[in-house]
Amino acid sequence: MVVSPTATREMVASFAAELVGATIYAYVVGALVGIIVNLNPGANVRRRSLTCLNECVVVVVVVVVVVVVVLLLLLLLLLFPCVFALGHGVRV
Repeated sequence: MVVSPTATREMVASFAAELVGATIYAYVVGALVGIIVNLNPGANVRRRSLTCLNECVVVVVVVVVVVVVVLLLLLLLLLFPCVFALGHGVRV
């Protein structure tokens, strides 16, 4: 025998019950995961420091790429000055 809501009030009540149940389940699972993650605080400190180190490495890489691109553009400007001359573009 399958029990399913037929009236509007029953549908609203069953939806509310499912929403409350899902919320409680999510809260309990989240709390348990939080407890398990915080069991080893040394690993958390190490993970945070590695994250900071990774962010610093990304910044350095971006700066190096920008410097290399600027140097390449300057080299092209020195090798081919006529291409980059102002006012001497192709007229259509």
